[in-house]
Amino acid sequence: MNTFLLPKHKKTEEGKTRRVGYELEYSGPDLEQSVKLLQEIVGGDVKEENAYCFSIHNKQLGKFGVEIDAALLKEGYYKEYLSEIGVEINDLDFSDKLDNVLEKLAATVVPNEIVTPPIPVTDMEIVEDIVTALRKENAEGTHASVFYAFGLHINPELASTSSEYLLNHIRAFTLLYDWICKKSHVDLSRRMAPYIKPYPDDYQKHILHKDYQPDIDTLINDYLDLVGSRNHALDMLPAFAHINEKTVMQNAKEKELIKPRPAFHYRLANSLVDEADWAVADEWNVWFQVEELANNQKLLTELSSAYIKYLDGSILPAKGKWVDHIDDAIK
Repeated sequence: MNTFLLPKHKKTEEGKTRRVGYELEYSGPDLEQSVKLLQEIVGGDVKEENAYCFSIHNKQLGKFGVEIDAALLKEGYYKEYLSEIGVEINDLDFSDKLDNVLEKLAATVVPNEIVTPPIPVTDMEIVEDIVTALRKENAEGTHASVFYAFGLHINPELASTSSEYLLNHIRAFTLLYDWICKKSHVDLSRRMAPYIKPYPDDYQKHILHKDYQPDIDTLINDYLDLVGSRNHALDMLPAFAHINEKTVMQNAKEKELIKPRPAFHYRLANSLVDEADWAVADEWNVWFQVEELANNQKLLTELSSAYIKYLDGSILPAKGKWVDHIDDAIK
C-alpha cells in the first residue's frame, strides 16, 4: 500500500490532529451494494436519509455517506457541458418522477459518491480499503467512459485561519496547477467540465504580487470579487464561509451549494477506482506538495515572481516549460 505523506502542520490551531475528508465518485455498484461494502469496512448503523442518500455512523470516525450526486442536476450550467459531450438534457422527460430522471442520468454522467467524515491524517489508509472494495465490485472510474468526469475530492482541515496561511496555500496551488494536471494525468473529460478551472489570470496576478499582504477580510472579499464561484480546482468558499459566513453567502455564486467548513476543497484529481495501479495516497501526496510549497516562503516568493512574468508572456512562454521549471524547483 502506498504511503500517505504527513504534512508539516499536523495539528489545528486548537492543538488537535488535523483531519481530511474524501469524496469519491464512481459508477457501477448501486447504492445498495455500495452501502453494504462500506458497512463491511467501517461498521456502524445504516440510515436512509432519502431515496438517493444513505449514511453509516462509525463511532470512532463519524458519519460516512453514500449517495447519488443529484446536486449536478440542479446546476443549470451543467447542461452546456452535457451538450458538448452529446447528452441533451432536453431529450429527457422531466415530467417523469425525479427518481426516473436520476436513473437515466446515472447511467451516463451522474456518479455515485462515497463521502467520508474528516479522518485523522494518521488514519487515511481506510480510504484505500474503500477503493479496494469498490474495485472488487467492478466499480468504474474516470477513464471508463468519455461521459465519466468523475473526481476525487480531498478536503484537508485548515491548520490555521490566518490570512497568511490561507494566502500561501492559494499561491502555492496557483503555481502548481499545471504541474498537478500533468502529475495526476487529469482527464480531458474533467478538464472540459466547468468544475475544476484554474483561477482567472487577473486573480492569479493579484494574489501573487509581492506587495499583496491582505488581512483576512480583504483576502475573502478579493476572492469573492475576482473568483466568486465554487467551480475551481481549489475551492476556497467553504473555508471562507467558515470564517465569515455572512459575507460569503451574500456575495458568492452558487451560494446554495456552499457548505461552510474549516477545510480546503481540492477537487482536481481523477477517480480511477477501477485501475490497479491507482492509489488515493498518490493523489493526497500531490496535495502534500501544495502544503510543502506553501510552507517554503523563499521558494514561494521566487516562483510567484517568475509566474507573473510567465503570465505576461515575458518568460517561459510554453506551458510545458513552466511544468519543467516546477519539477526542478520542488525536487
